[in-house]
Amino acid sequence: MQASDTPALSDELYSAIESDKNQVIGIVINAVDDLLEKGEQVDIAWTCDRIKVLQPILQAARTSKRIVIITSDHGHILHNNTQYQSSEGGERWRVDDGHPGEQELQVLGDRVLVQKNHSIIAPWTEKLRYCKSKKNGYHGGITPSEMLVPIAVLTATETYPKNWQAVDLNIPRWWKTASTSEQVIVQPIQIAPPHADFGPIFSHIATLEATPQLIQISPWIQDLIQSPIYADQVKLMGNVQLQPEEVT
Repeated sequence: MQASDTPALSDELYSAIESDKNQVIGIVINAVDDLLEKGEQVDIAWTCDRIKVLQPILQAARTSKRIVIITSDHGHILHNNTQYQSSEGGERWRVDDGHPGEQELQVLGDRVLVQKNHSIIAPWTEKLRYCKSKKNGYHGGITPSEMLVPIAVLTATETYPKNWQAVDLNIPRWWKTASTSEQVIVQPIQIAPPHADFGPIFSHIATLEATPQLIQISPWIQDLIQSPIYADQVKLMGNVQLQPEEVT
């Protein structure tokens, strides 16, 4: 996908995007999955600065007047005091033994493809996992954050493709915290009469002016960032590298 270790696209991928012969091009970026595999809790803002290969892809699509559809094959949950339960299966599903627990549901049907009998048991809660090692996050369960995926359609022009048309955006009533038709009753506020001015009580106490203090960055943080070990760890983060100013 990329040319060596740079964000630039490889010649093969750029040619595929530029060619009129390819109507659909699929590109898989595993930046999120790569981060979930790690054991550190790192709060990442998923932008083009983090996923560095995304910007040249969008630029190449813009130049070739292509439409970009961004989506995901699955969601995930973040590790937040999840409890480990030993079982055969995946991170967030297990083999159906016919006995789902209080935090589990039996899922069956033709769309369940991971087992030949088309049946598994998966947790409905985010607090349960079946893999022993802790990670940043997990997937495979049936919570909304794992089952529902976002989708965005990006175009550099103001014209829709042939046979495309805009549709009304039907937002469920439960999407908003309060309905716009609900009336809010505001209670009148009683204003107390002003107190008589008897003069300053503590006029004899001198006013101390607060002196602003600059926060000094500890020297050991600078030594850490400049150390070879830290540089090696940053390389392991791949497409989600932290900048030095984010550490300090």
